[in-house]
Amino acid sequence: MSRNEQAISDVVRLAFLMGLCAAIGVYLILTTSVITRDGVFYIEQARQLGLDPVGVCRRHPPGYPFLLWAGHRAASLFVQGDSPMLWVYSAQGVTLLCRVLAMLPLYFLGKRLVGAADSFWALLVLILLPYPAFYGSDILREWPYLLLLSTGMLLLHGSLTAGRWWTLALVGLVAGLGYIIRPECAQLLVYALLGLFVASRASCGVRRSLATHLARPLLAGASLVAGFLVVVAPYGYASGSILPHQLRPPVVNLPPIISAVGPKAAADDALAFDVREGELLELPIQASDPDGDALSFSLAEVPKASRPVYEFQSAITGASFWTISGEDRDLLLTHYPEIWRYKGIAWYAYSGPTARPGLQPVYRFWSPTQQRHFFTMSESEKEAVFTESTSDSWTYEGAAFYAFEETAHPADAVAVFRLWDQEHGYSWATTPSSGPDAQRDTVAWYAHPAGAPPAGAGIEDGIFRWRPSPAQRGEHQINIIVSDGRQPCCQLVTIHVTDAGSARQDQAGKGRQGTYAYASAMPCGWTRLLRRSGVLLQSIPLGNLARAVNDVVGGIGEDLMVILVLPWILGLYSCFRSRAGALERVLVAAVLIVNLGLMLGRQVWFGSGSDRRYGVAMIALTIFYLPIGLDVMTRAMNRIHTFRRNPAPVGTEPRSRGFYLLIAVGVILCTPKLVFTPLRAEKVGLRTAGEWLRQNTPADAVVAEPDRRISLYAERQGLPYERYPDARKADYVIEIARSDPTLMLDGWTRVHSVALGPRDDRTVIIYRTARMKE
Repeated sequence: MSRNEQAISDVVRLAFLMGLCAAIGVYLILTTSVITRDGVFYIEQARQLGLDPVGVCRRHPPGYPFLLWAGHRAASLFVQGDSPMLWVYSAQGVTLLCRVLAMLPLYFLGKRLVGAADSFWALLVLILLPYPAFYGSDILREWPYLLLLSTGMLLLHGSLTAGRWWTLALVGLVAGLGYIIRPECAQLLVYALLGLFVASRASCGVRRSLATHLARPLLAGASLVAGFLVVVAPYGYASGSILPHQLRPPVVNLPPIISAVGPKAAADDALAFDVREGELLELPIQASDPDGDALSFSLAEVPKASRPVYEFQSAITGASFWTISGEDRDLLLTHYPEIWRYKGIAWYAYSGPTARPGLQPVYRFWSPTQQRHFFTMSESEKEAVFTESTSDSWTYEGAAFYAFEETAHPADAVAVFRLWDQEHGYSWATTPSSGPDAQRDTVAWYAHPAGAPPAGAGIEDGIFRWRPSPAQRGEHQINIIVSDGRQPCCQLVTIHVTDAGSARQDQAGKGRQGTYAYASAMPCGWTRLLRRSGVLLQSIPLGNLARAVNDVVGGIGEDLMVILVLPWILGLYSCFRSRAGALERVLVAAVLIVNLGLMLGRQVWFGSGSDRRYGVAMIALTIFYLPIGLDVMTRAMNRIHTFRRNPAPVGTEPRSRGFYLLIAVGVILCTPKLVFTPLRAEKVGLRTAGEWLRQNTPADAVVAEPDRRISLYAERQGLPYERYPDARKADYVIEIARSDPTLMLDGWTRVHSVALGPRDDRTVIIYRTARMKE
C-alpha cells in the first residue's frame, strides 16, 4: 500500500472511530440520570477559579477545573444566563471532546506498536466498552488525563525510535500539562528515562566516542526535565508545593461539628433541659469532624447567658483578635488560616447589654495600615479615635462583646489588662506585665473565666451524664466543648435542677435517649495516608493489601467486561514472548507495573473508591494487544477444529472468520449495558430531591446534604456533611436512610421523601429545621 493510500486509510478509520465515539458520548450525556459526586467538586473548583485561582491550586490540580471553566465560557456565548445545568452539560461536553481527541494519539501509538489494522480494532473495542465510555461522558478527569498521557507516549516512542532525543522536551512539556490535571501523568518521566536507557544501550554498537554516548542521553534527560518544569514550576510556586495534593498537609483544618445534644438540634442559643435531683440525666452528643480527626470532650460551667469569646493571633504582626461571633470564628478558620492562628477560648462575655446588669460594650477598631485591632470600653477613647484618626487609619467595627467595668464587676470575673509596649503598641492579657512599661498597664474590662463543671457531671463515650444532688438544685449553664486537638466547637446547655417532687418533666426525653446516635472519640472515614504531621503510616496491614489486590483485579475485569480479560492477557503475553522489540517490551512492562502500583497504593493508603476508573489509562495504553490475543484464541480454535499440529505463526496467515466472530460477540455483550443503562440511574432520587427543593424552597435556603449533587440540582447553597449535619446553619437537612430515619430532632418536620433508585431500598428524606419558618 502506497503512502497516500495508507494516509487515506488512516483518515477513514479515524473518522469512523471518532464519529462513533462522539455519537455514543452524546447519547450518554443526554441520558445521564445523575452526574458523579466528584463532578460536583470539579464544577465548584471551576467556579472558584476565576475568583481565587491560587486557592484552587492549593486545594487541587487546576488543569481539569480550567478546562471546565473554559468550556463553560464557550457555552455561555450561545446561551443567555447561567445555571448549574449549563455547567453540567458544558463540563460533560469538555470531557467527551477530550475522549474523542484521545483517539488520535491512541490510534497512531497503536499503529506504531501493532500496525494500523490492529490499532483500529483495539480502539473500536475500547470505544464500545461501557465503563470507559461512561467516564468519557461524565465530569471526570480520566479522559483529559489520558489524552495527554497517550500524546506523551506517542511523542516518546517516536523520539526514541527516530533518534530525535531533543524532542523529549515536548514529552516533558506534555507530562507537565498532564500533571496539573492528574499528578499520575508524571509517569511519562519514568517511561522516558527507561526508554533513554534502552535506546542508549542499543546505540553502543555504533562507533562513537564515550563522551558522545554520555552527552546525548544526558542532554535528552535535561531537556525532558526542563520541559516538565516549565509547567510544574509555576504551579508549584502558586500552590506552595509540587507534591500531589493527596500527599500535602491540608490547607484548612475544619472545626468539629456538634449536630445535636439529646433530642435537640444544636443552636447558637443555649439548649434547655430539666432534671430532678437524684435522677440521671443522659444526653447523647451527635458530633463529628469533617477531616476525620479523633474527638475529645470537655465541660465548663459558665455564668448564665454568657458566651465564649474566641481568641486569634495574627501570624504577621502578633496582634490579638477576639470575637464572640461563631460566624467570625468559622470565617477566620476556613478562609484565613495562614494569617489568623486560633488560640482557643479566651474568656466568657455577653452578646448584648441586657443579659446582666452593669454590662458595657467593648468597642473594636481595625487599622488596615497597621494590620491590627484596637479594643476599648471607654466612650471618651472611642470618640477620640473617631475624631483624631482618618478613615483609612482606623475603621470602627462596632461592639465586639459586652463585659464589666472595674467599678461594677461580679466577684467571679477576672481583669483583662491593657498592656503597653514601646515597639508593638497595645496588647491585652489577663495577667499584668512586669517590664519597664508596667506602670502604663490599665484594666481594660472584666470577663468570666471558664469554671469547673458541676460535681458529678461528665462525658463518657460521647454521652453527657449527670445525677445532680439536692445541693445542686437550681439553674446551671454548661459549655460542652468538642475538640479535634486544634479547634473546638461549643454548645451551651442550660440545665434546671428541680426538687424530687417537682412536676416538671425531663425535656431530654427519658426513654427516648437510647434512640439517638452519639459520636465516639475515634476518627470517622477511611484511614488516611498522611496524618496531620505528614508522616507515612508505619505499616500496611496484610488484610488491606489483599483487599486492594482483589479490588484492583475486579476493577480491571469490570472495565474489560470480564470476557475480554483473557484475550488482553494473551496478547500481552505474545508481545513479551515474540513480537515486540526491546523498547516496546520495556515501555509496555513499565506501563503495567507503574499503573498497577499506583492503583494498589491508592487502595491501600487512601481506601477503596471507584476501582474501575483508575485502570482506564493502563487498559487504553495496552489494549492494542487485545486483537493479537483474539488471533491466538481463534488459531487455537482452528487447531482444535482442523487438528493441525503446526499452525502458521501469528501474523503470517489471513485472519479467519473466528476473529470477527469474537469481535461481534464482544460488541453484542457490551451494547446492552452501554445503550440501555443510563448513567447512575440507581441514584436518580438525588436529582428528584434536588428538583423538589428547587421548586419548593426559598432561593436563599441552606441545605445540609450527605451528597453534593442534591444542592447542585436544587440550585441552593449546600452544606455537606458525612456523619452529622451542622444543624445551626441548615434550613433543610437531607438524610439517606435505609430503614427508619435517624437524624429527626425536636422541631424538625419531614416534608418530602423519594426512593433513591428503582431497585434501592434507601430513601432520600427532606426535613425542614426549626431554623426555617413555615
